[in-house]
Amino acid sequence: MYYLSTDYSMTWNHAFPMGLKKLYLNSVPFPWENMNIIGWLPDLHVLQMTAIRVNKTSEWRTEEGQFLQLKYFHSSLDYVSKWEMEKEHFPCLESLIIDRAIWIYKFPSGVGEIDSLQYIELKDCQQSLVDSAKQIQKNQHENGNNAFRVRVIDYKGEDVLF
Repeated sequence: MYYLSTDYSMTWNHAFPMGLKKLYLNSVPFPWENMNIIGWLPDLHVLQMTAIRVNKTSEWRTEEGQFLQLKYFHSSLDYVSKWEMEKEHFPCLESLIIDRAIWIYKFPSGVGEIDSLQYIELKDCQQSLVDSAKQIQKNQHENGNNAFRVRVIDYKGEDVLF
């Protein structure tokens, strides 16, 4: 496990051990353009990125061969205005938790096509992102994945049922 929550800058291309299984980034300056560094970690199963300090909106594009073992992703998607990915980029993802994402308005279509995905949780997010998650749930259920569920928590910390 590797946990980083300090205020100093790192040489990101040499920061993480290749055998890393869990990575927690909290309140660090980490531009989304550097996500490829994390995406290529071959054994990463858990990634939590919250309060990432960047100063400009960004687009995040994953690439084929990245995040191949990732099962759990929790992020606030700070300043991500557009996320592009294909289901092959997260073939093992089971849980996706998005926390207070205010810049992104919908999930990429590839999220709804991930066969292993069982759970999306949204905490205090834009209504359009909630609607996008509802559509993913509908599609998953139509495709026979009745175990798939979406949980929405509003800004007061209360579950919103739909």
